[in-house]
Amino acid sequence: MSTYFLSQNPGIINDTHRVTDWISVQEKTESHVYIYDKRLPSVLFNSNLQVISVFDGDESLNRETQFQQDQTWKGQLINLKSNPNWISSSAPDRSIWIVKSKKILPQSDGDFSWRQLTEIDGWKIVRLIKKIKP
Repeated sequence: MSTYFLSQNPGIINDTHRVTDWISVQEKTESHVYIYDKRLPSVLFNSNLQVISVFDGDESLNRETQFQQDQTWKGQLINLKSNPNWISSSAPDRSIWIVKSKKILPQSDGDFSWRQLTEIDGWKIVRLIKKIKP
């Protein structure tokens, strides 16, 4: 009974299968996805997308790194707490982001904006739009 319930309510268990399916169909040219303030290893298993995690205080992104073979993992984790201007200065324009529906993305004083593309199973899929500077 519980298996059926959970399979019919993917938002409860943070299932991202339908999220990654949507990105694969609607955003065929995307190879990277930014996940805001959550650890979602399921995205790696459900797709061929390269995942970059963006830390903004959620402890689920803390991980054990002592057994990492090298420093490659650092390229997959952006820390907004130590670099709060990263979105304005370094995030790719028109990049695709996955964010929990109840989370509020960082706001800008005019450097960028967010455009929600869809919402699936408790996750928002948004596009970062950078303002062109004269």
